[in-house]
Amino acid sequence: MHPEIASFDYSWSIVSDPKKADYAESELKNIVATHTDIALEVIGTIIEYEKKINSFAFGSMEVLSWLVFLFGVINLINTAPSNQMSRKQCFAFHRSDTKTAMQNEHLRGAILYVLCNIGDADRWASGFHLCL
Repeated sequence: MHPEIASFDYSWSIVSDPKKADYAESELKNIVATHTDIALEVIGTIIEYEKKINSFAFGSMEVLSWLVFLFGVINLINTAPSNQMSRKQCFAFHRSDTKTAMQNEHLRGAILYVLCNIGDADRWASGFHLCL
């Protein structure tokens, strides 16, 4: 195109009328085909490449989030029966005590819970109670 220029180390952005975009692209491809030292990058191919890369990244994040969700569900399913079995063992152990001793222990636990949470009225709604 320009024989006096030895190196094309720069690029041009060619913006055309959308109605004439196909014609402009085909003419530019014809020019590039005749010269081996220049190349043509079309914005459509760049957009397709970026979509493919982004879909891979977001797809892998989606798979990871589903795995975390399934792990949480399996953990919840496992925890509920474990807690029930532990509670059965605890009640079986305490059943050896007299009925009044068991009632007194539950009553003391309830009173301790109430006393620990009287000062934490602002935290009652959130459900985070710490009693040491």
